[in-house]
Amino acid sequence: MLAVGGCTARAPADTGKAPPEMVLQGVGFKFFRGSELTSVGHARSASFRSDTGDLGANRVKLRFLRPTEDDMILEAGTASGNIRTKQVDAENGVLLVDAQGTAVQTTKSHIDGNTRQATGSDPVEVTGASFRSQASGGFALELSGSRTLVFHGPVTSTLDDMRGMP
Repeated sequence: MLAVGGCTARAPADTGKAPPEMVLQGVGFKFFRGSELTSVGHARSASFRSDTGDLGANRVKLRFLRPTEDDMILEAGTASGNIRTKQVDAENGVLLVDAQGTAVQTTKSHIDGNTRQATGSDPVEVTGASFRSQASGGFALELSGSRTLVFHGPVTSTLDDMRGMP
């Protein structure tokens, strides 16, 4: 009998989740709705499973393209979701910025690609050219069209000095 030790690779620990089929480093990506390009972005690394549609990415920057409105940018430390259901959870610091520089910051947000809304239940801070608002119960933000932002929970707002403004 011959025993050989240390010559085989150790199997990954069973986490209950299937490992990704592919992991990409320094990747650019595009999302389409039919033939319409709806968003473009890049990530430091990304994984994808073609059998389930599950995806994950680190250090994500995504530009939501809006044909009749200015674009909006999302940055997140991590993102995971499913390309088939068009649902993504962004975490580890989320920043949404519109073309006018209004910034929405929170720890995590859910992005619904079907309704094109970003929502979150963690505290949120919104900063614009002459204001700052904070809501302890989260937010809902329309990513296309009206860009309506709804705060949840108590809201605190500060307006900057606007003397001399019409």
